[in-house]
Amino acid sequence: MVTGDSSPGLGSLPVNSADLLSFMERELAVLEEAQGGVDKEAREKLEQLRQQILALSEASQRQQVGQGGAAPVDELEVARKLDSVEAKLQSLEAELSSTDEATQALLTRGTAVWLSQQNK
Repeated sequence: MVTGDSSPGLGSLPVNSADLLSFMERELAVLEEAQGGVDKEAREKLEQLRQQILALSEASQRQQVGQGGAAPVDELEVARKLDSVEAKLQSLEAELSSTDEATQALLTRGTAVWLSQQNK
């Protein structure tokens, strides 16, 4: 029995197939070390999984090329970026709300001019 917990917490689980495979390989290595030998069955299953993921990835790429080749969207990355932008906007709003009325009026006029130029 292993006394130390080498496994990461649930918050750090991988989110894509390459990370998942790396994670599983590391965990299998820890398991094998604890058992004192190679787990041949687990290694075979991991290799089968790797081959299936590779086949799915290749099929997905072929399908994308057939449909115009649009790049895949990583929804988690998009969500992280949106959260980051939202936090920055909230910070900016907090800073602007603490400025005096003259500064706010100047920023409002400047923004209106900038937006009118962008729409041309």
